[in-house]
Amino acid sequence: MSPSADARAIIRAIDALTTQVRRLADAQTASGATPGDARTALTNCTHRDEDVLRATRRDGTGVLLSRAERGVLTRTEAGLLREYVEAEMRGGDTARAVAAGNKRHVQIIVPEIDRFAAELAKAQAAIARARALHKRNEHSGNCEHCSEHDYPNYAVPWPCPTARALDGSIEQPTTTAQQDGATL
Repeated sequence: MSPSADARAIIRAIDALTTQVRRLADAQTASGATPGDARTALTNCTHRDEDVLRATRRDGTGVLLSRAERGVLTRTEAGLLREYVEAEMRGGDTARAVAAGNKRHVQIIVPEIDRFAAELAKAQAAIARARALHKRNEHSGNCEHCSEHDYPNYAVPWPCPTARALDGSIEQPTTTAQQDGATL
């Protein structure tokens, strides 16, 4: 009598898991490590290996649950089902822990982002105010603000040092500490 479709699916799932575990164990042995138990091998697998194992485990879980529902699950299959479910529970617990950690990080970072955004808005407003003051006089070609306060000449050519600094076309002054190579 040939095995049923469910039995063939279980055999394929077990075969795929066995192949993966052998591959992981061979990789560990080749690297000089002892194979150890299956959990040790699984902790050293790549993300792709984990995805393959997870997909195989989930496929097998579906088949085993179907067999359990029909009341034809053997003791060996029941043990395998328990192992699969426990692995999925560990994965779920890990995912929830990672999500909780990410949430904590976001809760810390968002207020900082808001603070930086407020500081950026203030800085941009200050730059806009400075640009409005240091504009070119259309008749004289001088900076209106600087020329107004440049006694006795009253003629500071535009772009003035402030306008050039705002445009980035003038080197920023350095402090003594920066010239000495000190870091702040």
